Amino acid sequence: MSDADRAQASDLMARARKGAMVGLGWTVIGLGIVIAPLPGPLGLPIAAVGATILMRHSAPARRLFVRAKRQAPWPLAGTIARYDRWRDKRRRARLEK
Repeated sequence: MSDADRAQASDLMARARKGAMVGLGWTVIGLGIVIAPLPGPLGLPIAAVGATILMRHSAPARRLFVRAKRQAPWPLAGTIARYDRWRDKRRRARLEK
């Protein structure tokens, strides 16, 4: 087997592995969605694991995640900022007494 044949076989195996991992990611996300209505908090963590697998092996999924993260960096950011201001105001008021 020549070096070119080995490189081609290696490239084919890498593509097959990547495709299998993308398929696994989608399967785990689907499993999380199916499990979500059942009692207990298992659906969301399982779907998150599937999304992580998918983002590690799929460039379009990674781009979609980055775009969504830029639009809404953290859904609770405004609430936490208001809480921080309120907490700081209370601390200053306590120190002044």
